[in-house]
Amino acid sequence: MKIINNYYKNNKKAIAVFLTIFFLTTFSWAKAEKVQLDLGNKLIGHADFTQGDEEGTAIILIHGFLQTNNFYTVRRLADALIESGHTVLTPNLSLGISHRKKSMACEAIHTHTIEEDAKEIELWVNWLQQKTKKEIRLIAHSAGSLSALAYFDRIEKTPVQQTILISLYTFGPGPAAYETEQDYQKASQAIQNNDQQLHEFGLSFCKKYVSNAQNYLSYYNWSNKRVDQVLAKPVLKNISTAVIIGSDDKKINWDWINHLKQQKIQYIEVEGANHFFDKQHEFDLLDSIESLLP
Repeated sequence: MKIINNYYKNNKKAIAVFLTIFFLTTFSWAKAEKVQLDLGNKLIGHADFTQGDEEGTAIILIHGFLQTNNFYTVRRLADALIESGHTVLTPNLSLGISHRKKSMACEAIHTHTIEEDAKEIELWVNWLQQKTKKEIRLIAHSAGSLSALAYFDRIEKTPVQQTILISLYTFGPGPAAYETEQDYQKASQAIQNNDQQLHEFGLSFCKKYVSNAQNYLSYYNWSNKRVDQVLAKPVLKNISTAVIIGSDDKKINWDWINHLKQQKIQYIEVEGANHFFDKQHEFDLLDSIESLLP
């Protein structure tokens, strides 16, 4: 008993945080409505939807590369925003799989493109706007931020009035990326040869990403330069845009981030946070987002 009491005294803050997250998460899951949406091409997508307070904002939250809406960074953030009274929609991007509910393995056959991700985001944004009749806030984590930017790249008008990009990074050779210039050359050569066969490439955290060349390059080509070009598009000039980065994020190119700071966007750097804003930094992330929301 003495050991247990000493453990509690030394760890009561951590235990309190765990219990708070556990009860908030359980409560939020119980409240969420399961939504299905026809995405076209015989694909059915699904999302969790929770109606918030009348004065709360309408938020769509996009997960990262190959993940689902239950990825812990996204799930915790959604739960906290729901508890704050916001209306929150967390879709699963289909990645070419109808009713997808699990994250995709790197070694799976990847038939999806970032352009298809962007089209699905457009469908979900329009669904949320029709459902709530409110202006939309689009929040995305990690490579989901690139899918969000691909959405803005395909449209001229949008009900989205604000976008918040968390842990924004780009594809292409980088500090924690497996894609190389050789992968790009291999894919480019396959396209020149009209080769539609599957190949193995490196991409993001995947050492072995199986796709054809065209689909692979749809992601690979979202480089620093491509993001800069999209951020300068007219559709984003009237939208409040913010980037939130953890100072201990090992996945991003800090030279490019320092360049990004000079753009006409809001920038928040959370001291000590990593790419996933885990441990105590999840609360710093929530505080940062709440400071940006109207």
